Amino acid sequence: LVSDEVKELLSESQLRIKSIAKVHEKLYKSKNLADTSLDIYISELIEEIENTYASDKQSIHIQLDILPVSISINEAIPIGLMLNELINNAFKHSFKGKEKGRLIISAAEVDDQIQMEIKSDGHKMDEDLDFSQHDSLGMTLIDVLVKRINGTIEAAQDDIWTRFTIRFSLNEEQL
Repeated sequence: LVSDEVKELLSESQLRIKSIAKVHEKLYKSKNLADTSLDIYISELIEEIENTYASDKQSIHIQLDILPVSISINEAIPIGLMLNELINNAFKHSFKGKEKGRLIISAAEVDDQIQMEIKSDGHKMDEDLDFSQHDSLGMTLIDVLVKRINGTIEAAQDDIWTRFTIRFSLNEEQL
């Protein structure tokens, strides 16, 4: 008999694997194996996650506003895994026990960098969240992946939204 905790860990691992598989699938379909379109990649990744959490008991509206820019495989994998972790965390924690919610994922060019924002209107996060000092595998993974793309991540919240903002520069040849 498998415990709920083990089932949850296996489910999280499965989503991580699907995220990497989605990058490879996009690469094989691409005319240029060096890059993939960020907007299409993210929308397909979100669709996978949405299908995993689909429920008659919950209505989470997901809105995407993603810059159509090409990214390399070296950027796509960590970006996909970070988004996978943050979005899964929103479903697991922010929307836990809620019938409705909103999740907005955006990516735009700001000051020669890509700025991605993941925000949810569900339950608030811990005030003292520190990615580098966290004992959760997901938060540790996010911290490592942000560093892998030489980026930064900030967490903030107000009366409505919990926001995670990731900033990074694309490889020089991508600009």
